[in-house]
Amino acid sequence: MVEGLLMSPFDGSREAERSLATFTAEWITHLQSSVELHAEPNVRSGHVNLNQQAWHEVAVLKFLHQRFILGRADLTVYQRGQARLIERLVLGFSAWLEDEDDASRAPRRLLDLVELAAQDMLTLRRESPELLDAVDEPSLLRKAQGRGIIDYVASLTDAQATSLDGLLAGTSERLWDAGQGL
Repeated sequence: MVEGLLMSPFDGSREAERSLATFTAEWITHLQSSVELHAEPNVRSGHVNLNQQAWHEVAVLKFLHQRFILGRADLTVYQRGQARLIERLVLGFSAWLEDEDDASRAPRRLLDLVELAAQDMLTLRRESPELLDAVDEPSLLRKAQGRGIIDYVASLTDAQATSLDGLLAGTSERLWDAGQGL
């Protein structure tokens, strides 16, 4: 890792990008080849794990990622902003779907995802109710609504999420054409 990734600083050049891509591809291949299958795993393990060397390498990668990527203030500011944007979208779509007058005018894809989740929840209640913590229909439909909203928001690109956030807040300057991609 030190020789392959950390020897020279990343300067954003094509050569640096290529070097990073090569390093990443080699590490992915290495980790894939380190997967072991166990017919009778240890009680504290599973049937599929990494060999011991690769497990320690992943632990080092996690430390480096935490220390040098996730710990950066500039990324933290961005992540906090994204978290708030996602929260506003989820709450905004939830309020929209709970509005009796406007729920039917919600984005078609959102309504389809909620309906699909509701069908799945009701099927699960019928076939395996022991897997659900709540089996009454109103609770299941509320969970299905949440699942549909989460699936809808998760499918958005960053640009779409930002645009929709502005539209739901009423602050978008592109009122008429911005909502066409819903």
